[in-house]
Amino acid sequence: MRHTSPHGAAQHLTGHVHPVDSFYAYFSEVFEVLRDTPSASRSRARYAHRKYWNRLFSFDIPTEMRRKRDAAGRRASITKARSIMQENGGEETEGLSAKALTMQAALQRGDVASVELAARPD
Repeated sequence: MRHTSPHGAAQHLTGHVHPVDSFYAYFSEVFEVLRDTPSASRSRARYAHRKYWNRLFSFDIPTEMRRKRDAAGRRASITKARSIMQENGGEETEGLSAKALTMQAALQRGDVASVELAARPD
């Protein structure tokens, strides 16, 4: 839940930042569900896979990269995101928005500055 701070910015109620591994755990669970889809629904699963990557690259990962983490935490987050990309077909570009493509390219480069730049809100 978010509330307006005295400075006008919406802040998380608890101010808690989840550890990197617990933040990304849900991503892996979703990809497992998509992988286990019955063969009769494979085309729907492929569609969902593309849509999910679009969301991750355009919303979830940029939001994570804007969280307050120390340098080691930021590098760990980028490393985990890159690993999930490689394990779950995150290199595909079909159906990705311009914002998603920007984050995808930044993660492929893997440097902190590129990823943080791609994570900036529009």
